[in-house]
Amino acid sequence: MKIRHVQDGIFTPVEDIEKTLLKPEKGFYWIDANLEDLVVLQPLFGMHDLAVEDCLSEEEQRPKIEVHDTHYFIVINSIRFDDEEIFLRALNIFLGPHYIITVTRQKINELRSLKPVLWEQEVDRPDRFLYHLVDLVVDSYFLSATGSRRGSRSLRKIF
Repeated sequence: MKIRHVQDGIFTPVEDIEKTLLKPEKGFYWIDANLEDLVVLQPLFGMHDLAVEDCLSEEEQRPKIEVHDTHYFIVINSIRFDDEEIFLRALNIFLGPHYIITVTRQKINELRSLKPVLWEQEVDRPDRFLYHLVDLVVDSYFLSATGSRRGSRSLRKIF
């Protein structure tokens, strides 16, 4: 699990997860987690049981947004195009008032591509982080679709 304080697009590592429970004076916290980290994160952030269950599910999740008391739970699918096949990779997101938690099973290229965008745009709110992340993921759909005719047909099946 990587924890960062994000202020004006600048990332500062945070060692203590407890610090993220309180709203920072400026900026927000980004917690980039894997499935095993949910054991720690769920009780701390009051993550809904069904949202955590969706993260842990082996089945492909449809894109969705759920509203819970303290946060939103969002699922979007990143696309990877390999050898004439398209692979979906779930990107699970918990959006709170002063944090965003991304949970993935595999590495998601868009998360790595996001850092320079956040810096350039001087992002200091989790909702703006989400906006730029979704923008990158959706842009990747069209890049994958242009990869081949077969890729385009496979992509049409998804939509």
